This record gives sequence, structure tokens and C-alpha cells, in this order.
Amino acid sequence: MSSTHCQQELESNESERELESNESELELTQERDQSTLLQTRVVRSELFEQHSTLRARTRGWRKSLASMLCVSALLVCLGTFELVSNWAPARSCTVGALGRTRWPLFHSAEDLAAHNGWAKYFHQVYGALPMNTYPICVGELWMFYGNELEGVANDLPPSVGECPTADDDAEGSHYVQNSRLQPANISWSFHSASSYGQGFRSRTRVEVLHQGGLSDEHVGAWFLHARGSGIFLQLGRTLVFGTHEEGWAHFNVSARPRAERNEAMSTRAQAAGVDSIQFTRHTCPPMYGECINSTGRLYYNLEIVATALQGIYTCASPDGRSSALSTGWQGLGPVCTCNNSRDFLNCDEVWPSTQLVVQPSFQEKMMRMASSMRRVMNRTR
Repeated sequence: MSSTHCQQELESNESERELESNESELELTQERDQSTLLQTRVVRSELFEQHSTLRARTRGWRKSLASMLCVSALLVCLGTFELVSNWAPARSCTVGALGRTRWPLFHSAEDLAAHNGWAKYFHQVYGALPMNTYPICVGELWMFYGNELEGVANDLPPSVGECPTADDDAEGSHYVQNSRLQPANISWSFHSASSYGQGFRSRTRVEVLHQGGLSDEHVGAWFLHARGSGIFLQLGRTLVFGTHEEGWAHFNVSARPRAERNEAMSTRAQAAGVDSIQFTRHTCPPMYGECINSTGRLYYNLEIVATALQGIYTCASPDGRSSALSTGWQGLGPVCTCNNSRDFLNCDEVWPSTQLVVQPSFQEKMMRMASSMRRVMNRTR
């Protein structure tokens, strides 16, 4: 073999070895690339799975948040937030600047149940102990049934008399007469006009009092706000005015004879889709009596007229079963079962309300007022 041939063969062998080496490196590179590609796919799969899980959790959180918002909106529509917010501890349960004793404060249902006297009172008025809205300051109630208070006589603030005091320490004081239209055997915890001056929201349930028999209530039923009565009126869509004159002007009935305005206002309010009207600053001597002169306050409560009910009836309806009136804590219990033969709005479900009677000293004046109104209405019809 010539040297040239030998050299060529050597170079050929070397080339083959290099080619084999290059092919091996190429295979290794391809394997590494495939491994990297596989790892990349695994990572992408894991990231996609994590992203999907996160999206699912986010949707769940959004649904939970939406549900909470819906529940909150529903509670607002039902009016329960109004009750909850107003049950916060207040001046009614603190010792005043003048050292006056206030009402008891209960921090839980167990706390209230441990007090036999007040537990019995709440059972009689609401049918059961409240399970929410604690702490409950008893003085945040407005009205109290006199006979049922005998069981808690040692835990009552001493009465300041027929009318609340005129001083700045009157909030939560225990007194006798909120209105001369009230029943004889009840008493009150005083609350200033600032606590109700804005009225109540639409679709709120409000505890009330009502006396039947007034002749200008064939259309519309007039109530006094009476938190603590255990009888709730559903306000529906409501409007708030200061005085009767403002309400009459709004519904364009001011030109009518005075004795006809209230019924005409209720008729027009019904037609406009208004279920109730509130008056926060109405005052008159027959309503508040001597308390106006003794304290300088012109009004002590707000009035509510349910436009579709008929106040000529004690129960505000002929059959005593209006769905607008309910019982139980926050008004979430049974519809009121009312007896029209009694003097004041009453419910079998709220036994103390069935014992309310007219104040004898005021009954004759009420009869004269009703008779006078009937004569005026007869002359103008």
C-alpha cells in the first residue's frame, strides 16, 4: 500500500470516527431537547392546573361575596338592619349625669335567660327570647306593659312622673304619658326627637299602637310608633314628612275641608303606590297634653298612617287578619290575630296587648272629639 493510500485510509477512518462522534452528540442533543420539551410540557401542565384551581377559587370567592351582598341587601329590604343598629348600648343603659338609675343591659341570650323577670317579660311580649341583636339595652324599648312589669319591679328606673323631665339627662328616663291617645296601663322610656327625626326606611317593620273608632279613618289607619308593643306594622313603600300640612300639600289635598284631608291623602297615596306615610313633628295639645307645657318639647313620638288599612277598626281591618301586622321578635313571627271588639290594637300572640284599656279620664274627651268630627264631615259631604 502506498503512503498516499495509507494516508487517505487514515483520513477516511478519522472522518468516520468524527462522523460517528457527531452522530452520537446529535442523538444526545436530541434526547436532551426531548427531555427539556417534556419537562416544559409538565411545567406548563402544572401551571395550567394551578391557574385553573386559582380561577375556581376566585369564582367561589366571588360567589360567596355575591351571596353575602345579596343577603345583606335582603336584610336591608326586610328592615332588620334598622333593628340591629338601634339595639347598640345607649344612654338608656348608662348612669346619667344626674345619677339617675338606667335600664338593664343584656349581652347575650344566656345573660337574658338568667334573669327570670325580664326573660318572662320578653316571652310574654315576643313569644320567645331574642336570639340575635345583642347586646340589648331594655331602655331602648319605648313602651312597656304595666302589669307585666311587676315581675321586674326591682330592676326598673324610678318613674320621673307623668312627663319626662326637661333637662338634658332625660334620655332613657321612665315616665307615664307619651300620648293622651295611649292605653291606661302602660309606661315609657323617653327618647328624644333625634332618635326618630328622619323616620324609618321603606319596608321596615315598626312596632305600633292604634286605637279604633275615629271617624276619619275609613281610608287609612293611623298608628303611634311604640317600640316594645310586640305588634309590627310593615311600612312597605313609605314617605316621611314633618307635619300633616306637608303631607296634605304633597298629595294636593290642602284645599279640601280639614276633616276630609286625611282620608283624601291616603286615597291619593294608595294610587301613587305609597303604602305608608310618616309624620315626625306633628303636635297638638289633645295628643301630648300638659307634657308640652312642662318640658317645652312640642312632640314626643311619630305618627304613621297605613294608607290601605282602615283605622275605623281596632285591628285596622274588618277581619282582624291583615298581613301588614305581625308579631314575634323583629316582626318575623305569626301574622297578628286581632279582636275588633277591644279598644286597642291587639294580638292573641302578644297576650299583654289583649289587656289594654282606654284611660277613663280621656275616654269622654275622645268621644266628644269623634262626635265633633262626624258632624263636620256630615256637613261637608
